[in-house]
Amino acid sequence: MPCIGNLMSEDGLFNRFEIEPMNLNDGEMKFERGESPTNFEYCNDDNPPLIEKIKSKIYSGEKFYSLEFFPPRTQDGAANLVDRMDRMNKGKPLFMDVTWHAGMVSASSKTCSSMTIASSSVNFCGIETMLHITSSKLTKADMREILTIAQSHGIRNIMALSGDNHSDSDFKYASEFVAWMRAEFGNTFVIAVAGYPEGHPDSNYEESLKHLKQKVDAGADFIVTQLLFDAEQYETFVNDCLAYNIHVPIIAGILPIQNYDSLRKLKKLASNVQVPETLVQMIEEKRDDDEAIRDIGVKFSVDLIQELFDRNLASGVHIYTLNREIGPNQIVKNLGLFNKDRSRRPFPWQATANDKRLAEEEVRPVYWAMRPKSYLTRTKTWDEFPNGRWGNSSNPAFGDLDDYHLFYMTKPTNKGKLKDQWGSEVRDIEDIKEVFMCFLQNKVNRQGFKVTSLPWVYDQLHSETSLIQENILHLNNNYLFTINSQPAVNGTKSNDQTFGWGPRMDISTRRDTLSSSLDPKMPK
Repeated sequence: MPCIGNLMSEDGLFNRFEIEPMNLNDGEMKFERGESPTNFEYCNDDNPPLIEKIKSKIYSGEKFYSLEFFPPRTQDGAANLVDRMDRMNKGKPLFMDVTWHAGMVSASSKTCSSMTIASSSVNFCGIETMLHITSSKLTKADMREILTIAQSHGIRNIMALSGDNHSDSDFKYASEFVAWMRAEFGNTFVIAVAGYPEGHPDSNYEESLKHLKQKVDAGADFIVTQLLFDAEQYETFVNDCLAYNIHVPIIAGILPIQNYDSLRKLKKLASNVQVPETLVQMIEEKRDDDEAIRDIGVKFSVDLIQELFDRNLASGVHIYTLNREIGPNQIVKNLGLFNKDRSRRPFPWQATANDKRLAEEEVRPVYWAMRPKSYLTRTKTWDEFPNGRWGNSSNPAFGDLDDYHLFYMTKPTNKGKLKDQWGSEVRDIEDIKEVFMCFLQNKVNRQGFKVTSLPWVYDQLHSETSLIQENILHLNNNYLFTINSQPAVNGTKSNDQTFGWGPRMDISTRRDTLSSSLDPKMPK
């Protein structure tokens, strides 16, 4: 008999429609074609393709979650990230994915590359893994090479994105990328695409829906939304997808805000995402207490996801972790999604998620019984707040939020406004000096425009700078242009209004630091 599920259908919302299971042979559930274009004959029976796993969860009514990570900047950070992903896999997310930086470097064999992280996740940790690929700056030859490498690593899920720079790309739109991938690689990959409940930053809401329809018609299997903060808005988006005859699963993207810097950059960079004012106010009140902010972000995310589940608007959620562990784990545990199953494994090692190896691997050397994972040095004492003034580069979450793929596709900076602040041309070093001095003093330039940013600084000066501002002004006035600075502190509490950051009841001690740019013609 038919059952109620949470797939898209013509006769209802993302919920409350009938799915007729087909061909229930040997306990394997099959679905009628139509919602997803992929035929998965290549898959191992013990490890069905991701889209079938998603549909199986929907059919059974079981809620699920997935996790997203980005490649760290350093080798130590990359090693620690894979270890962190391995630990977080104990909660049994349906899949994890790894984001992409534009260009071929993400496909390289470097330790920090997206391809290496995704391959480690599949082959060493045994995690169902999806690799983001942004078509920006890539030709068809580049893309063929990248996907061939991914296939050789056992990666079988791709998030197809367009990026924001198509000057050297053969793909102007993500729909073109999806269609080409289907034509070139057939059903090798499960393909996900991005949806925008508030509209894509470079177009309006209606145009975003039209482009989403094109991506699905080109061969996409399911949709993951950009981060959202409102259940009503998500419901509207899903209804509108139905109106556009989009009938693939949609997974809601959730970003738990875990420190004040995340909120500040989110408001600055994600121009198409509205953060609820109530959430902003709660975080503003605790702006110097990272741990309290994380708790606020966790509670807000739990309440939002629970509402999506209770109203039957979503069967699964995709959590943008920002490479953090504690907050996302708290969310899935509070929701009862953390799977504590400790059933016996069929082999004494961690099974791979690589289909080719999974089908053939029945024997390993005996020492693997005591070493189910021996690929990384174990460490569990990472700082959960890595992005202080000078963070721990070995932390997998080390890096700026604006490096993250969520904000690759932001509205371009208004060049006219920048020219107003910085000038249209540099005639001599005095022009450069004026920009720095006006920025440091929050003053207007000779054209009457206030200088509110520098090329590497898009926010106001931190309040702690006031302690050394006279010194900084003296240096800049003498053509030692300061790029970064911090005053020394000794034993300051983490909740200090000016210097505090990090876990509650922590102590901060650091030396003063200054980075500057010098005029090579200056006298020594």
